[in-house]
Amino acid sequence: MDAWSTDILSVPRANVGATSVRGRALFAGGGGGSTFYDVVDIYQPDVGVRYCSPANPNSSGVPARIRATGSPAVLDQDLTLIAEDLPAGEFGYFLVGANQGSFQPPGSQGILCLACGFHGCGGIGRFNQAGFIIQGPSGSISVDLTSLPTSPPTAIQPGDTWNFQCWFRDQGSSNFTDAISILFF
Repeated sequence: MDAWSTDILSVPRANVGATSVRGRALFAGGGGGSTFYDVVDIYQPDVGVRYCSPANPNSSGVPARIRATGSPAVLDQDLTLIAEDLPAGEFGYFLVGANQGSFQPPGSQGILCLACGFHGCGGIGRFNQAGFIIQGPSGSISVDLTSLPTSPPTAIQPGDTWNFQCWFRDQGSSNFTDAISILFF
């Protein structure tokens, strides 16, 4: 779900200025003549391709979703994962894997959409250290692209594709969001 937001210019402007910065489009000012505006409209497109969607509904009655914002450029070091529509009050954490899959773990209501291949795979990583555990109904983390939590820790390289998903508790069971695949450059 691409998003629009606004901010305020320090000095109002009469004409519209536009630029793009780190994957975001910014439109500032506007009007013309003696009309000045101090608003900046910011367009933030989502990063990645959604798959394994929609996820199985959770106890809130809707499927949970994952999305990513920022930039798929490794040098930008700007990727945020966001999980939405989780059950309120339940904890969860983000997962990362080199491969896509489809597996329903025993006792889970959802589908794990990540897999570990046999050749050069460091497993499915979990962002479950202090500060990365999220609390529903939504949560987000900034991803350190130089150290994914696989075994051993892995740095993302240009040309790599990584897949992300969120696991969460769901009334005595567990569930998953849908997943996204991101090709980094």
